[in-house]
Amino acid sequence: MPGLLGGTALQLMVPLLLASYFFVDRQAAAFAFCLFFFFENFLPIATYMADARAMALPLVTIGDPEFVTHDWHVIFSSVGLLEYDTRIAGFIRFAGWAGMILTPCWLARQLPFPYRKKPSHEVR
Repeated sequence: MPGLLGGTALQLMVPLLLASYFFVDRQAAAFAFCLFFFFENFLPIATYMADARAMALPLVTIGDPEFVTHDWHVIFSSVGLLEYDTRIAGFIRFAGWAGMILTPCWLARQLPFPYRKKPSHEVR
């Protein structure tokens, strides 16, 4: 089963590792950009998860299409969660949208604003 999670893991790890680098390097805009695309990847993952029972989406494969498997069908079946595929996908989709909305909000709070009032106890 770890091989089946490889595509999804790579899809999430690349923007997350880049976001981690920019966080450590204290580059707020670059961090937010990568974090936004980390969460954006939740949307196609959720679509693929929601298709686990129906298996209606066309699958991309190299080689014989007779032997292609639907990753999330196999994953959910092996852990006994196949009947909850759409619920899990709905949660993942919600998490993706929430992350995509909250990330720019976080960035807006981090950026300096020229007209923000300074505290009265601060010396010029």
